Amino acid sequence: MVFLGASEPFPTRMVVVRLANGDRFLWSPTEPDEGLRKEIDALGAVRHLLSPNKLHYVHVCAWKRAYPEATAWASLGVKERAASRGAEEVCFGRDLSDGPEEAWRGDLDQLIFRGSRFMEEVVFFHRKTRTLILADYIQNFEAEKVGGFLYVWLLRLAGVEDPDGKAPRSQADVLGPQEGGAGLLGEDARLAAREGDHDPRATLLPRRHGRTASRVRLARL
Repeated sequence: MVFLGASEPFPTRMVVVRLANGDRFLWSPTEPDEGLRKEIDALGAVRHLLSPNKLHYVHVCAWKRAYPEATAWASLGVKERAASRGAEEVCFGRDLSDGPEEAWRGDLDQLIFRGSRFMEEVVFFHRKTRTLILADYIQNFEAEKVGGFLYVWLLRLAGVEDPDGKAPRSQADVLGPQEGGAGLLGEDARLAAREGDHDPRATLLPRRHGRTASRVRLARL
């Protein structure tokens, strides 16, 4: 993370999903290196590279070069943002939609999470493990992994310091109904309706930033 001209640690993570057919689905890929690639190669073939929102795309093309047979999936606005930020290449071949793609329909559900004035995000739900996968709508940074008092203070100001992470105040409008979108609880209920007996308020929440939460009640966040 670069802030006021200084570079500070900014913990991020990717999620690797094993699909029923043995393929691998990489959500919000981090920077690839030889060791990471070897670990993932041992798990199975990489077939899908996902950008969950317009902020998370930087390393997708590096993975696409390493795995040219994989499909790079674009979230809303990410191609335009990448081009506007001077990205050397925009490698997305397909666009994510408001429902699961055929390639992973049996493993994952998805919807376009609306309600924020800042951005929209594609949210995924892994059926077998009852896992909700979010990127930026809930953050939970561990202070010891973000260097410097100023940056810790900013985390607290934003309301996203572990163990009480939540939707950042800059995106707090996702928590309630907004014109043109249902907000966090409404969208979560929409996903729950598609899943039948899925209880969206008692699940795991892998996040792009910060510690993963277990059995978090979204209404509390």
